[in-house]
Amino acid sequence: MPGTRRADPQCILILEDASTGVTPQCAAITLVKMLYYFYEQQEEGLGSYFLDHLFRDIEALATFAGIHSRVYKKFFRSLSKKFPFAIYYTIENEIVFIRSIVDCRK
Repeated sequence: MPGTRRADPQCILILEDASTGVTPQCAAITLVKMLYYFYEQQEEGLGSYFLDHLFRDIEALATFAGIHSRVYKKFFRSLSKKFPFAIYYTIENEIVFIRSIVDCRK
């Protein structure tokens, strides 16, 4: 099937966006920390539940990268299974690069 690739879980990376000077890794980590505290304030233990599921979704890209919707040129979007977040990624030389984690709450 075209566009379907496999990647080693150790090869999932978050990169700096040279065009904007913003480091998605830092932005993603900051967002994930904020969301952890947000969910933890809603209910004790929910923050950890959120992190577990978000990281499972990211780890699943090692197996399922390339099967998600291609949203722009070489960018794919994977939607989190339990929470309203999108993981944008690219695949280059069989390596999955996490480009952004986006909050899809309205």
